[in-house]
Amino acid sequence: MPLHLYAVVRGTHPLPGDLTGVRDGKVRLVGSESTGLAVAVTDVPDGAEVTEDDAVRHLDTLTALLPGGPVVPLRLGTVAPDEDSVRAELLDDVDHDLGARLDGLEGLVEVHVDAADDEDARLRAILADDPGLRAGRDAAGSAQGTLDQQVRLGEMVAARLAEHRAADADRVLAHLAPLTLQDSPRGSDDGWVLRHAFLLRADDMPAFDVALDDLQHDYGDAVAFSRAGPLPVFSFTVLSGSGRSRWGW
Repeated sequence: MPLHLYAVVRGTHPLPGDLTGVRDGKVRLVGSESTGLAVAVTDVPDGAEVTEDDAVRHLDTLTALLPGGPVVPLRLGTVAPDEDSVRAELLDDVDHDLGARLDGLEGLVEVHVDAADDEDARLRAILADDPGLRAGRDAAGSAQGTLDQQVRLGEMVAARLAEHRAADADRVLAHLAPLTLQDSPRGSDDGWVLRHAFLLRADDMPAFDVALDDLQHDYGDAVAFSRAGPLPVFSFTVLSGSGRSRWGW
């Protein structure tokens, strides 16, 4: 039966006794005696396609593994035909330097932070603070207003909105980044104040949460902050070797 692969861990990595993953399969370790490494896997039906529920269970499983030690996540949908192929093509492939990578992730976690503003409230504040924009709005909305005036007004408002969001993003990063080791944007932030991933020591999570709470208090209802994590390190893991492979590097 094919195997769904979740992550590379040490061979001694403890598993929660009731941990289940994709398709409610019981999570187990496939280990390599030569390297002392293992992969967390579950059995899956042959030819099964990845579903949205599988994606949720995959991430939940990775998160459940994290308290037991460092985790190198594998890409969602990574499947092996059997245990022998896992050992031969992944665990015993010294080019990946997995043992050193796991050692480097000891005690580290990833946290995702999203910050979203109330766009209508933000636009009202921008108009209230900018007499030029208010005049342009009044002119564009008058009986004599032209399409060109409306277009220019829209462009000016969009530019001011982007400037205000960028300033807030800089403020948020200045507050959070000193508590972390690295940070990186997470895809497009269009329509957001900030969407970022942070790499930090697990021991620094309480201080990070306090800093995030302070930001929420300062911004009040103007900006809503959300945090996901602690998570295994996805965004800051680069393995040595020949580049991206079927295993998700």
